[in-house]
Amino acid sequence: MSSSAKTASQSAQTRRNKPRTIAVAGGGTAGHVTTGLAVLDEYRALEPETELLFIGSSFGFESRLAPAHGIRLVTLPSSPFMRQGLAGRVRAGFNFLRSAWAARQVLRREKPDLVLGLGGYASAGGVLAARTMGIPVVVHEANVRPGLANKLLGPFVDRVFIAWPQTAEDFPKARTLLTGNPLAREIVAGKPRRPPEPGVRRLLVAGGSEGSPFLNEHAPELAAAIRQRGVDLHVLHQCGWGDVEKIKGEYARLGVEARVESFLEEMAEAYAWADFVLCCAGAITLSELAVSGLPAAIVPLGGAAVDHQTPNAVAYAKLTGALHCGQDEWAGRDLAGEIAALLRDSRGVLSRRFQDAPRRLLKRTLPERFWTPAKSCCRAGADDGAFGRDHSRPGKPAGLRHDSCGTLPEMRLTARPAPRSRSWRDSPSGRSAAPPSSPS
Repeated sequence: MSSSAKTASQSAQTRRNKPRTIAVAGGGTAGHVTTGLAVLDEYRALEPETELLFIGSSFGFESRLAPAHGIRLVTLPSSPFMRQGLAGRVRAGFNFLRSAWAARQVLRREKPDLVLGLGGYASAGGVLAARTMGIPVVVHEANVRPGLANKLLGPFVDRVFIAWPQTAEDFPKARTLLTGNPLAREIVAGKPRRPPEPGVRRLLVAGGSEGSPFLNEHAPELAAAIRQRGVDLHVLHQCGWGDVEKIKGEYARLGVEARVESFLEEMAEAYAWADFVLCCAGAITLSELAVSGLPAAIVPLGGAAVDHQTPNAVAYAKLTGALHCGQDEWAGRDLAGEIAALLRDSRGVLSRRFQDAPRRLLKRTLPERFWTPAKSCCRAGADDGAFGRDHSRPGKPAGLRHDSCGTLPEMRLTARPAPRSRSWRDSPSGRSAAPPSSPS
């Protein structure tokens, strides 16, 4: 045995004898953070000795959520690139180089067996550093349209995990695996439905962790219009960075009972409380919505990076029949009629039809479905030092079947034609746009 081979064998044996170290790189929005925490929590549950590390920024949601989950946080210099002026983009480029250099120091010290990149500017430095150091690295893309960091780095990593079949077109097919979006166990398990108050219906407005300025402005008027159609409505409104007191005052002025919060810590309880959801089209929000089985109207966040929420909304609506509309197409009175008709459905027929499609659609939201390929990638790199190589076919990269993306039974809704994606403006006011019955 050559000296280099012997050294590699000894190194692999050493790694096998110590607890695994798993690092997540990413953050910024709560969606990115909760995805990483769901995977890390799963490692902690299934391999308690695993050492866990979150590599992110000092100002994203990871700075609060990771320590709250008992996950060690290391922060790197980073700043957003998209939606920035020239000075902001120059600063982001400089911070990216600083982040990659700082990440190399962290990874050299921590010696992780696997780095999972979640996309976004907070992940780029850690993913690049891991790749240049030969550490097994995978990325997860939650959206239909990949973000800049994943799109640029995806061709060079060992695996790309995706949530939507059509996203496979943007990455090397042999390295891409359809996993869905990992969710926290409490979201998947759900909470018992809150008993309804007599004659009262409940609307959850979820603008994402940073909030939707558009929904903050228009949701109170929408709620008032629903009340005018004979529905006694209570509202729970997550406004993010919006002005809580101003929004609360607008609901009060319009005679709508509402609770307004900047951030909801317990989303599982919020979904258990709600009868209908008005939300943006963040990827994790839509996955949680699918698990909850709640009917929804989706308004993609205007100004989102590369307009990534619009493809999410269209894809989700096509598969579930949910209502969706861009901000520039908003027709509040028409939407109020749609929602009021659904909420007056005392027998729950329409609600049950909404529940069937999403729950069948996104069975792959369980974190352990994500954990399995992540763990296998980690083992491949730790055991033989030749991650991504198929030893039965020398020189060929190991990978998934070329038809693996988009052929999983959970995502294959071909028994009947997929329902047409509908805006609430497609139908007369007062008629509900419920999804079709489940395919047999």
